Amino acid sequence: MESCWKPRFGPIFTKRQSSRLLYRKRLRDKQKAEIYSYSNDLHEALLKKDTVNFWKCWRSKLDTRTSNKCTEINGCVDNTIIVNRFAEHFSSSYCCNSSIQADSLREEYEQLRGGYRGHPIVDDDDIFDTEMICQIISNMKRGKAPGIDGLSVEHLSYSHPALPVVISKLFKLIFACGYVPSGFNQSYIDSIPKVRDCRIKALTYNDFRGTAISPVISKIFEHCLLDYFQTFLSSGDNQFGF
Repeated sequence: MESCWKPRFGPIFTKRQSSRLLYRKRLRDKQKAEIYSYSNDLHEALLKKDTVNFWKCWRSKLDTRTSNKCTEINGCVDNTIIVNRFAEHFSSSYCCNSSIQADSLREEYEQLRGGYRGHPIVDDDDIFDTEMICQIISNMKRGKAPGIDGLSVEHLSYSHPALPVVISKLFKLIFACGYVPSGFNQSYIDSIPKVRDCRIKALTYNDFRGTAISPVISKIFEHCLLDYFQTFLSSGDNQFGF
């Protein structure tokens, strides 16, 4: 009886197989048509310089953030509770595994630091010159999240040309006085899901990685130090004595 309804040979079986193949082919053609469709829409929007439709099409098809929104973590949907638990989770993640080992490493560092003998740092006005700062700002990536002060790379890139001169004087004062502004230490942690699609599983706090967003001015200061002391940091010989 079963063989009558599900034949494994004959014209009915052949028709069934050809229909399945045709159905799968139409699915693949439909998927390809969707790709070509929004690719053409993006191309047309670029040609017409229509930024509104361009980004609308981009977000609807290519922006993973629109389909990767997470509203429930560990069974909780309250934003205040989730933020506080994230703070506790990342605080515990950045703690040392062994306080005894941490104290031992700190003591070893202080001993090596006390016997430090390196090249003397002279008062040189070329440490933070305007040309270096302009080059660093132009090489920084755009589209990044702003710092806790609300400033991004775009603010510096499109500002008045006199801004690098002011930043250069600020960095020279920091270097001469040996004092780093407290604002350079202020940052916030952005939680990024490790999974590509948040809808496939119930997420926990371990499914997120934290990314610290630092102020853009402090990033420029770090790049200046790395650029100036590159010969010391990248040299094979240990010139610092430890």
